[in-house]
Amino acid sequence: MKITLIGLNASYTHTSLACAYLKSYCQDPRWYIDIMEFTVNDHYGSILSRLFATQSDVYGFSCYIWNIELVLRLCRDLKLIRPHSFIVVGGPEVSYNAEEIMMKHPQLDAVICGEGEMTMYDLLQALDRGQASKEIPGLIRRHQNDLIIGTPRSPLKDLDTIPSPVPFMNTEGRLVYYETSRGCPFSCSYCLSACETGVRFFSLERVKSDLKALMKSGAKVIKFVDRSFSINEKRARQIMEFILAHHTSTRFHFEINAELLSDEMLGFLTTVPPGIFDFEIGIQSTYPPTLKAIHRNTDWFRLRERILRLQKARNIHLHVDLIAGLPYESYQQFANSFNEVYHLQADVIQLGFLKMLKGSPLGDQADYYQYVFQPHPPYEVLGNNVITFDELDQLHLIEDMLGRFYNSHHFEKSIEHLVNKIYSGNAFQCFEAMAQYWHNNRYHLRQHKREAEYVFLLKFVEQYHPRDLDLLQELLKYDYLGSFPTGNLPDALERHNPSDNSDHLYNYLKDDEFICNYIPQLGQLSPRQRRRRVHLEWLKLDIEDGHYLPSALPTFFIYNADRNKLEEIWQLK
Repeated sequence: MKITLIGLNASYTHTSLACAYLKSYCQDPRWYIDIMEFTVNDHYGSILSRLFATQSDVYGFSCYIWNIELVLRLCRDLKLIRPHSFIVVGGPEVSYNAEEIMMKHPQLDAVICGEGEMTMYDLLQALDRGQASKEIPGLIRRHQNDLIIGTPRSPLKDLDTIPSPVPFMNTEGRLVYYETSRGCPFSCSYCLSACETGVRFFSLERVKSDLKALMKSGAKVIKFVDRSFSINEKRARQIMEFILAHHTSTRFHFEINAELLSDEMLGFLTTVPPGIFDFEIGIQSTYPPTLKAIHRNTDWFRLRERILRLQKARNIHLHVDLIAGLPYESYQQFANSFNEVYHLQADVIQLGFLKMLKGSPLGDQADYYQYVFQPHPPYEVLGNNVITFDELDQLHLIEDMLGRFYNSHHFEKSIEHLVNKIYSGNAFQCFEAMAQYWHNNRYHLRQHKREAEYVFLLKFVEQYHPRDLDLLQELLKYDYLGSFPTGNLPDALERHNPSDNSDHLYNYLKDDEFICNYIPQLGQLSPRQRRRRVHLEWLKLDIEDGHYLPSALPTFFIYNADRNKLEEIWQLK
């Protein structure tokens, strides 16, 4: 019997952890298991052709919100061209409405509900033995015109009984999902994890062995999918210390509950070398009635203080999440949450939109809050009794502005001035005004090169804040040259360079005394080599205090040897 497990990933750089788990657990000399991975953007005909070419007896698909429509289409067509094959699906997108899925989609032979390893093994064993009508815990299967509904399967108590998935993962240069635990101690009502109880852990020995192998394999990023990695602080620290002791070039992404971090843990985290850890912190909202409605017992002031301490160290990349469309949070209340979160100055602020997931407690309360939401994946909320579709649509535009002008880090000085000086710290009002200008001028209807975004910001300020235009010109030049080491600028940005600027730069760079005093890191290089590393721009900007100057000063942008990253900005006064 030949089994093909199919992972339809969101990106080529991702890997399917679920398929690797199933293959590791279900190994048996009675059958052969293969894993095939694609992306949801791959050519449909090519995927179908390759699956058909395997001539498998069993096809197993891992189903998520981002791939379920493609999975069902493939299953339908596979059944037409391989009518005697057995098609089984599993995963969070089918576990909570399995009977409905089976009734609507006759191409499916079975749905695994919940944790899949034991259920998949029992199914393969039944198929191998010809037991077509056997009831299997955790499985709904089709037999003739009936559905055989297995009893719910209890989760595995000892996770270490699952052999390591690492040998079956394609990891080199990729983002690899990994878990050290299953389950969640919290019960956020919008999340499917609220349906589970308790947390189970893989042993530390197992986790260390897997992580060591993954680091050696050349994985680019290891993303822990534990719902709250830091819930057991002692264990979390032991794993982090192991990573630091054996670290190669891999980055590690953790979802943590920052509110629960102790002073001792914070002290340890400030010692982590930069560029190794990324933390994702789900804030979602700061509005107390909303937090109560979704069963998040957040102490906002403690959470804020913990995040600010992490951010002050500047050694861990911080990603914070907000969700629009939650109960009781109107457009204005969301604006307040946005402003409070914005001023944490995390590296990335993700503005997400509530998904009404089947099986979540909030899904059962949809009528109470008068939710309107998409009936198809991703089930995004379109409105409720306190926020309209128009308002959510406006938040989508603001999300776009946030991604382009804040999360990109290509406009740091310009946005800092806009928010703090022009809009007096009201970040939401700033991004809202930018979003309206973007929409009114139909920028949202076409693609834009990076230069166009700088010109947009210039025109925005020119129209609404002309008194700040001269200073914004300088800040935009500063940001552009700090982000893109080309020496060129968008034509719309006025330059103050003398006509013989190139000669000025060369005279500076061939003066060894000047180099020794001001740019000593280039001291061992020849003037020609120095020139490859330095751009000279004359700015009417004091780069230390951000003030506009009546006359331009020579400002040196010093890049790394590959001239693809800024190392230092220095100004001669």
